[in-house]
Amino acid sequence: MAKLKKRKDGRYQRKITLSDGRQRVVYGRTLAELNAAEDALRAQDNAGLQIGDHTLVGEWAKIWLKTYKSSIKLSSQKSYKDAYNLHIMPYIGSMELQDVRPVHIRDVMAGVADKSQSLQHKVKITLQQIFRTAQENHLIRDDPTDGTKETPHARPKGKEYLTLTEGEALLQSVTDPRARAFCAICFYCGLRRSEALGLQWSDIGPASLVVGRSVTFPDSNQPMVSTELKTHAAHRILPVPAALRAVLVETPHTDPYVVPAAAGGPLSKSGYNKLWHKVQASAPFPVHAHMLRHSYATALYHAGVDLRTAQQLLGHSSIQMTAKIYTHLEAEDGLQVGNKHSTPQFHHFKLLIRGSRIRVPAGAPKQTAERWFCRLFFCFCPKTGPASFAGPVQRVELFGTLPCQYRSWRSIQYSQRWWASSASRQTHWNSAPCSVRKL
Repeated sequence: MAKLKKRKDGRYQRKITLSDGRQRVVYGRTLAELNAAEDALRAQDNAGLQIGDHTLVGEWAKIWLKTYKSSIKLSSQKSYKDAYNLHIMPYIGSMELQDVRPVHIRDVMAGVADKSQSLQHKVKITLQQIFRTAQENHLIRDDPTDGTKETPHARPKGKEYLTLTEGEALLQSVTDPRARAFCAICFYCGLRRSEALGLQWSDIGPASLVVGRSVTFPDSNQPMVSTELKTHAAHRILPVPAALRAVLVETPHTDPYVVPAAAGGPLSKSGYNKLWHKVQASAPFPVHAHMLRHSYATALYHAGVDLRTAQQLLGHSSIQMTAKIYTHLEAEDGLQVGNKHSTPQFHHFKLLIRGSRIRVPAGAPKQTAERWFCRLFFCFCPKTGPASFAGPVQRVELFGTLPCQYRSWRSIQYSQRWWASSASRQTHWNSAPCSVRKL
C-alpha cells in the first residue's frame, strides 16, 4: 500500500499509481475520507476512465454533435442543437461531465415539464445520447440519465383530424390557389409538410404522384431542397383522387413547384408561415398542417385499408407507428359504439365462421378464443352462443350486437383483414369463409 503522510494543514495524503503508470495524490481530512477518495480513484481507473479529465458538458456536446450527428439531415441537427442550447445548456452546460448527477438531469427535465410531450422526448433523448457516448468514451463511469422520465400531461387532446365533410369545407373556404393546393395535397394524399412543399408538377402523372423531394428550413428561414426524405419509406407513389385532381387543374402552373414562393422557386419558412396564416384566417374551424396528414390516415382506417398497405401509403418506416394510429382510431370507434348502444343504429346478428384457415393457439381457453373473435368483428358487448373448439381448426358461432357501419360483408371482411395484420399476432385469420345473418 502507498505510504501515508499527514500534511501540516492536518489533512492526510497518499500517492496512488494508476494502471498506465501515472501517479496521482489523494487527500482527506480523516482516514475514512482519504480511503473513500482512493477507492473512487481506483474505481475510475479500473473502469478505464480518463483520470483527471475536466471536460465540460458543453465541450462534449459540441464534439458529440460534430462526430455522431454530422451525417444526419440538417433539420435534425438543428433539432438537437435547439434542444441543447435552449433547454440543457442553461442548467448543466458549464458543469464537468464527471460532476453531473441524476438530480441535475432531473432539474433539466423539470424545466420542460410543462412543455409538450414531443419536446420533453427530444430533450430526454438528447441528454441520453450525450452522456451515453461520453460513457462509451470512458469520460464518465455512470450514466446520470438512467431512469430519466418525461412528465405526462392529463390535459385533453384537441381535435387531431378532419372528416371528409370538414376537409371539403376547408378547401371551399380557402381561396388562395397555392394554399388551397397545399391543403388538398396533404388532405387527399397524406403528404408531410416538407413533402408537399417539395412536390413539382413533373412528379404528378395521370393517375398517381411520386413523393421524392422535400423542402426543409435548417437555418430557420431559407429553404433547402433535398431528395433525402424523412425516412427511406417516405419515397413512395400515391394514387391521385379525382377531388385532388380537380383542385390541381384549377391551380396556376406558373412554376415547377406546385406550391411555390411568390417570386418562384421553393417556399421559404416565412413564406410558408404567411401561406398558412391565410388558411387559418379563412378556415371555419381551428386547423394545423399535420391535422391534414392525420385525416388521410383516418380515411385509410375507415376505408378498411389493411395495416401494411397503410404503412406504405403514409411512408412510415415502422409498422408500429401506423398501428399506433389505427389503435387510437379503433378506441374512438369503441367509444362511439358505446355512446350509441341505446340507439336503434344497431342490429342483432348471428355470425357463423367456419373453415380450416381459422386458427387459435393450441390449448387456448375457450373464453379467450371467443374474446378474440368478438374483437375481430368489432362486436359491442357480444353474447357468445354455441361454439365448438377442437384443436386448431375451429367452427365458431357467435351472437351479439353489431354497429350499423359494420353490418355489410365488405366491412366485416375489412375488419377481418385488419385484425389479421395486427401487432398481437396471437391468432391468424386468412380469408376464412364467413356469413352474417340478421336475427
